[in-house]
Amino acid sequence: MEISGEPFFFNGIQIRIDKIKDIYKYTDDEIKHLFQVAKQDGFTVVNAQIRWMDVQPDQSYMATETTYIADGNYRFKYEKQI
Repeated sequence: MEISGEPFFFNGIQIRIDKIKDIYKYTDDEIKHLFQVAKQDGFTVVNAQIRWMDVQPDQSYMATETTYIADGNYRFKYEKQI
């Protein structure tokens, strides 16, 4: 791919917003700084998920409240197919 006649090299990194916000307790300014560091390091793309709690913080649901599991069995059974 070329942009303005120059080669464009795609190289990306993923920033795990859930981990840095919930586990490491980064502030919004610290997260913004991470994106700036990625840019300064030459990454052309930064992937980050959008958390529902950031989009609509007034609603939260437990997974068991919003999920239906067949026959009411919450255990996952893995059967290897041969």
